[in-house]
Amino acid sequence: MTVVKTPVEGYNGKVAGVSFVDGVGETDDANALAYFTRHGYDVDAVEAAYPDGAPSDEWKLPELLAWAADHNVDLGGAKKKADILAVVADIEAWLEAEKLHDGAVGGLNE
Repeated sequence: MTVVKTPVEGYNGKVAGVSFVDGVGETDDANALAYFTRHGYDVDAVEAAYPDGAPSDEWKLPELLAWAADHNVDLGGAKKKADILAVVADIEAWLEAEKLHDGAVGGLNE
């Protein structure tokens, strides 16, 4: 994915079919990228990187968005950093519960 930054800092919304959160969006649509280039958007052909490990408060919004995209995480309506971190925490708690459940001895069908 190509990272695109709006000329208006902090913009939230959709332009050329691309959703922007805090002025940052991602697309590989050639027409959208051409539009953004013509209209002064910052188009970065390098994929957004994120640190190793689980997302944390120290991560920046583009890093959280890149991590969520790479991990197929549905952020729902989460647009702010705190909301995205809450979604990630819920997923991590669910995964931990599933791991404990799958490792449980015995079960209802035994």
